[in-house]
Amino acid sequence: MLAPFYAAVKAADPTAQVIGGTVVGMDLGYWQGIAAAGGFADMDIAAIHPYAGHNRSWEEEEMPAAFQSLRALMAANGAGAMPVWITEVGWWSDGPNDFFGQADRITRAELWMHALDITVMEYLMYQGTTGDGLSYSLIEGGSLVKPAALAAMVETSQTAGRAFTGWLGTNMPMTYAETFGPQAPEGGTVVALWTDDVALGATLRLASGSGESATLLDEYGAARRVSLASPLHLTLNSSVQYIDLPAGDV
Repeated sequence: MLAPFYAAVKAADPTAQVIGGTVVGMDLGYWQGIAAAGGFADMDIAAIHPYAGHNRSWEEEEMPAAFQSLRALMAANGAGAMPVWITEVGWWSDGPNDFFGQADRITRAELWMHALDITVMEYLMYQGTTGDGLSYSLIEGGSLVKPAALAAMVETSQTAGRAFTGWLGTNMPMTYAETFGPQAPEGGTVVALWTDDVALGATLRLASGSGESATLLDEYGAARRVSLASPLHLTLNSSVQYIDLPAGDV
């Protein structure tokens, strides 16, 4: 079906973009079947719905590794430059743990998107509850802005205009430190810190710079000034924290 559909779309509008795949989860076998049939030649964008089972985080579901496997498969079949889009994903917010856990999971997914070069995400903004009684929305009509909505906006404000520059080695299990470059020449950098749902004590040290003044933000944007002139002791957990470093501090 994909090949005749692709041909018909391009005949009607050569500039139209055909999105293919759109499978729930990250079933590499499904994509291997597409590759074997030459299907990557009949799409412009590969789309996925990377839901994690049982409302788990992407880290627990090993979703980043699955993305990398898909990228490798695409590269081996002549589609290495093809964009990958997330055309549907979501986490539910029911219960006291998931009401805030939803914020952790979507924020961390957005941060992973930078590292995995995924530029488009369509979140499942389902209003009310689904047929199974679960609520996935970030904003519920005119009555409720959930913590996840605020956390997603903070992530966007912290990373907008910044390039992903890599990962810092932490020498700690289940701990992530993602780095972003300056928004403008001579600007400072941002480091996003979190763990895979465990609380761990961490000590932050600068590799270079004065460290006299930096800004520490929590997942919801509450900010405070900190000094890295001497080691800074923090507790890292499932909620993302951001260190906004001035120019010259690394």
